[in-house]
Amino acid sequence: MPLFLLYRTVYRSLVLHGIGLSFLLLQLGVNNLPELSILVMMWLVAVPVYALIPYRIYRREEETMRESRVRYLEQVLAVRGWDVDREPDRFQQIALEIGRARSMTLHPMGLAPYRASPFLAAVLLPVVLTLAQIIFS
Repeated sequence: MPLFLLYRTVYRSLVLHGIGLSFLLLQLGVNNLPELSILVMMWLVAVPVYALIPYRIYRREEETMRESRVRYLEQVLAVRGWDVDREPDRFQQIALEIGRARSMTLHPMGLAPYRASPFLAAVLLPVVLTLAQIIFS
């Protein structure tokens, strides 16, 4: 199972926390601003911890997966013992695949573009509401 499917739960959790915090900010209003500011600060700490740090850790997986694919293709060449002079088409296909494997980019925890916008909106909404309450109070 791809890593992004497993990590989608964390993204959904962050979105639900952001929506809950936004609802709390709207309901309690300016009167409880110091307490709400503490919650928003905790939220601002939680987002990088849950989203950015694991992303940086799993970003290394791309290199590992790329290397394992190239090693596999090199083993196919070695096991089958294809002769480059007699079977250039087969060798060319493997060589092209090795080139693609070396240049591929993976996004192990990436969100599709249509999913990234709601995620960012839910993350930024509590911050924007807190700033609006501070400015307009």
